[in-house]
Amino acid sequence: MPSRLSSRKTRSRVERRPGPSRSQLARGIVAGCLAGLLPAFAWAQPATPTQENFAPQPSPAPGAAIAATPPPATVTPEPDGSCAPLDLSVGQVIVLALPGNAGTGYRWVLVDPKPLLEPDGEPVEVAPAQAAAIGGARLTQWRLRAAQPGEGALRAEYRRPWEQGAAPGAVDDVKRVECRFTVR
Repeated sequence: MPSRLSSRKTRSRVERRPGPSRSQLARGIVAGCLAGLLPAFAWAQPATPTQENFAPQPSPAPGAAIAATPPPATVTPEPDGSCAPLDLSVGQVIVLALPGNAGTGYRWVLVDPKPLLEPDGEPVEVAPAQAAAIGGARLTQWRLRAAQPGEGALRAEYRRPWEQGAAPGAVDDVKRVECRFTVR
């Protein structure tokens, strides 16, 4: 009767094939999956300020009074496109946040905000944390600065940029937003 020890010795050893082991393959797959998820997590983050936002600002002259500029106000219209009237100071910044879906081809377009409101940089698309999917819901945000005193309306349209108007007799499916404001 052969002993256990002798049976172990007689087993042939399986030759190892060249290439990565199973554990190395598993680590590579996990690393690849995590690398693929990084852009989704980056979209879920709020827009980061640019370097120029941190540029040093000139100091006021000694003894000069410092005028307090109100902080930026975020304007989010109602579903019907209306906003509460805005009362702004010259130099005050507002942030207009409009929801949309980038995958449809529709974009929010400002309709002539000048001369009372001037864009303060380019519009930014921000994905809400719960909707970070490609082509999913986005908020388009504009920073606008009150440039001079007066009364006006901030208008925006949600449309496809290549469609300039509805055909005669067609249903106009362009969403519109209008926010009345006064700059003092």
